[in-house]
Amino acid sequence: MNLIIRSVLLTLVFLTLAIFYLSGANQFPDYDNYLVIAENGGFYSDENDYLFEWFSRGIMKLSGLSAEAKVDLLAAATQVITVIYFSWVASKRRPDLIFGGLLIFALFGFMFMTTIFRAAPAYLCISAFFIRGGRFDLPGLFLLLFAVAWHDTAIAVVGLVFLARAVSLFLAEYKVLARYLPLALKAIVVIAGLTALSAEHIRPFLAWLSSVDIGIRGGLFHGDGSHSLGKTVFVLWSISSAYMFVLDDHRRMFLRVFVAFLAMFVALFHIVNGIASVRFSFFLLTVVIPLQGYFLFAFEKRLCFRMAGTLVAPLVFAVSVVYTFAKVL
Repeated sequence: MNLIIRSVLLTLVFLTLAIFYLSGANQFPDYDNYLVIAENGGFYSDENDYLFEWFSRGIMKLSGLSAEAKVDLLAAATQVITVIYFSWVASKRRPDLIFGGLLIFALFGFMFMTTIFRAAPAYLCISAFFIRGGRFDLPGLFLLLFAVAWHDTAIAVVGLVFLARAVSLFLAEYKVLARYLPLALKAIVVIAGLTALSAEHIRPFLAWLSSVDIGIRGGLFHGDGSHSLGKTVFVLWSISSAYMFVLDDHRRMFLRVFVAFLAMFVALFHIVNGIASVRFSFFLLTVVIPLQGYFLFAFEKRLCFRMAGTLVAPLVFAVSVVYTFAKVL
């Protein structure tokens, strides 16, 4: 079964590359925005736009290349990272991880490799950090640093990584408090879900955030926030996945604390900006789904569901392809 799942996963990966290069990069969403950044020397409008993104912005600042060539190079770099990540996941012996990788690629892989070049590697680096066990060794620290160097939104997630680590170490020292951890984590994620549901009613009380100046990311706090029912459902799904994850007492304390904190972070962002909350949900889902090997419930691990999921994954992938192209029509 693992061999079949690996084959389907890698087939979808290389099918994505074929579609991208046969169609041309200019056929995908955000291409024009990438051209603007490349033409402006790595910035959308001025040099204060982005606080980090040293690697991805460095590609867009390269001299001697046309804007189109720089965007092509950024796309190629992102695709190499994505292929390495999913090939690495496919090479594992853990059935849950392999199937979880297939689920993630079927849902988001096409978009990662064709559209969101400046964010996808950051999602995958955070995911890889936790797939490796969340170790703060040299490769682990490199993954965290590389995530920040590729997309500046990763700095908030990396901050949560260190906060979760500090909390887990504190609880490890105080066993009495650690006994209440499962209940506390459940409460955090439930509150996150209620917060996302109540975002429309809470939003007016946070109007002061429109004056926050954090470069181009300050735009997250302006305007109507691009909220919609679809984004709310997506955020609630990611928070529900987090809830099912923290229920598992066999997971490391550090990982469960991180997932709970990130779920709350997603919910808080959903109050002010629907697009931002969806983007942070990618950080959450690319950690939770590969490690769980299912969407929400453990019964999805049964062989019949695995077989059905493997057959359905290409159809989900096809929907993601149509959705991506529909955004430019």
